[in-house]
Amino acid sequence: MEHDDTTVNNNKSTLPPGTLLKNKRESLGYSKQDVASRLRLRIAIINSIEGNEFESDQVATFTRGYLRSYAKAVGMSDAEILESYEEHCKVADAEPESMQSFSKQTKRDKNDNRLMTLTWVILLVIIGMSSLWWYQNSQQDTLSPQSNSTKSSIPSVSEIKKAAVDEEFNTVSDLTNPSVDNQAVQESQEPKEDAQQESTAAEQSSSDDSIDKSQAAAPTASKSTQSTEQATPNTSLSMRFIADCWIQIKDATGKTLAIGIKKKGQSLDVSGNKPFKVVLGAPEAVQMSLGDESVDLSGYTSGKVARLTLP
Repeated sequence: MEHDDTTVNNNKSTLPPGTLLKNKRESLGYSKQDVASRLRLRIAIINSIEGNEFESDQVATFTRGYLRSYAKAVGMSDAEILESYEEHCKVADAEPESMQSFSKQTKRDKNDNRLMTLTWVILLVIIGMSSLWWYQNSQQDTLSPQSNSTKSSIPSVSEIKKAAVDEEFNTVSDLTNPSVDNQAVQESQEPKEDAQQESTAAEQSSSDDSIDKSQAAAPTASKSTQSTEQATPNTSLSMRFIADCWIQIKDATGKTLAIGIKKKGQSLDVSGNKPFKVVLGAPEAVQMSLGDESVDLSGYTSGKVARLTLP
């Protein structure tokens, strides 16, 4: 009996897997439809398995899965069925190699996709930065002529200070010129004095008489002049500076009461005979009052020299 069982097992092992499954199904009295319903497969797949029709282009993993499920459905050992499958179909080594090749190809494609994505990202960043750089340069080119024209129209602080210094220099020159004029007058009068010395004795005597009269009248004239000067009251002029400013102040006699650059926070009080002639390098930097009345400087252009006579 043991010899007969061994013979049967050897015969079974030599049969294809589909034939083994078919024999087992028929011995249990199951129909193909029963097995198909139980495995949730189509009848065509059951027919292919029992007919040992395994497609060469079909992945061996799916075929093994079908065989295992069929073996469990009819109560057979899946190891026996798979052994028969590998023996008759000879795909034991082909399947792992095929799966490994497929895995490598998938991994290679994935790496290629990542590399391509990174390349596109870098390219887009470069294009974006180039566009931004071009836009900024175009904006600067557009704004530069306007800024240059604005700068040329607004006088700088150095130009104002230079104008103030020039004005101060001219004023000092005006103050020094009268001495030169007086010297020229004296030189022109010297020939006249020489001519007068050559006049006749009669003219000298008559001139002596006139000199005596003029000397007698001179004290009276000087007294009247002094009384007139004393009768003219002096007027005070006050300034307070909220910024640096060059000034020049002269009274009615032409006397220079103040000249030069005054710093922010300084105050100035002068007095003299009005009207005062005032020159301000920056009228917006000065608060002025004449006597007890404030002087309105809002009508003068900011940044330009203002010339005014008070009152």
